[in-house]
Amino acid sequence: MFHDSFKQEGGKTKMQMLSNARKRGQAIATIFVGGVGGAIAFGVLVIALSLIGQVLATQQATQTVNSIAYNVTGSGLTGTANIGDLVPTMGLVFGIVLVLGLLVGLLVLFSGGRFRGE
Repeated sequence: MFHDSFKQEGGKTKMQMLSNARKRGQAIATIFVGGVGGAIAFGVLVIALSLIGQVLATQQATQTVNSIAYNVTGSGLTGTANIGDLVPTMGLVFGIVLVLGLLVGLLVLFSGGRFRGE
């Protein structure tokens, strides 16, 4: 149906090749945005934990020692510290998941359709 000058390697038209290039560009952008979005979310978590700890410590400093409010605030500080102790582990797991996701995404992206049945 197409004139031979429209055909490229493998019998694909120029439009099909441009479409594939556009899809690859979108896939790379999606992989990048997913990784950056996850890193930003993790950074927000760390900053939020830090701010919560500072607010609780400031609040506890103004309370009477061994009062109910002082003990509740102390429990909040302990909980925040416990979650804060897990941040390096969460960062490691996030890093591993991010790298594996990027590798699998790039593998599917550059596999030439072998995983999609083309």
